[in-house]
Amino acid sequence: MPRYCYDASLLVRRMTLLRIDREELNREEPLLLRELQGICALSGSKGECVRDLARECESVEPQNWQDYCPNVATLKVFSTLQNLPRERAILGNDGKAAN
Repeated sequence: MPRYCYDASLLVRRMTLLRIDREELNREEPLLLRELQGICALSGSKGECVRDLARECESVEPQNWQDYCPNVATLKVFSTLQNLPRERAILGNDGKAAN
């Protein structure tokens, strides 16, 4: 049986694609990270997730993971929160490219 069938390794891959810093999340919200891992480990959509992660790694095109992932809402929130400072640094506070 593949490892992803009983653990949360797919969550780690999804978080990487969403540019979510797992270490930062673990420092700030360790119980939430454990909950995400538990939900992922129990998900019945692992086959779809494996397929979509493989496609996204090849094409960089987002797949339909938001339709079946039980962690979608939380992952989207943390992706937005963690990446917002990076976007501001790239664009500058006024929304224009920083020099």
